[in-house]
Amino acid sequence: MQLSFDQKTLIDWKNRNIQNIFCYLISAGCAGNKVAIDEENFSKEGLKSYQIYEGITLFFRPIEVSIFENARITHVGGKWIFASNKTNGHCWCGSSFQVSTGIADKDKLAKLKLLMKNKNKHHNHA
Repeated sequence: MQLSFDQKTLIDWKNRNIQNIFCYLISAGCAGNKVAIDEENFSKEGLKSYQIYEGITLFFRPIEVSIFENARITHVGGKWIFASNKTNGHCWCGSSFQVSTGIADKDKLAKLKLLMKNKNKHHNHA
């Protein structure tokens, strides 16, 4: 997995002697998801990890590997901004986002099919 952070954040963590970072998603914000970061004091049980910078280890939940893969997190104005090709969109301030799962929503597809069927009936009778 390759999740990257902005250089300013990495240097700040290094200067403050932060050695362990836990990055995870929470359900929040206008768009549905936000990145949360815990420094040092968290349970490492069940987490995966790798070194992201000189002496700094990133911990993350295995279920979020595919979302974090090749993503970038930047700290701007007190907010964590998540950038990835796996997002469907962001809220206006950029701190929350929608995750593209690649799995079709069956309820939405059924409603769309019904809508198209009704539209075709109306169009054929006109």
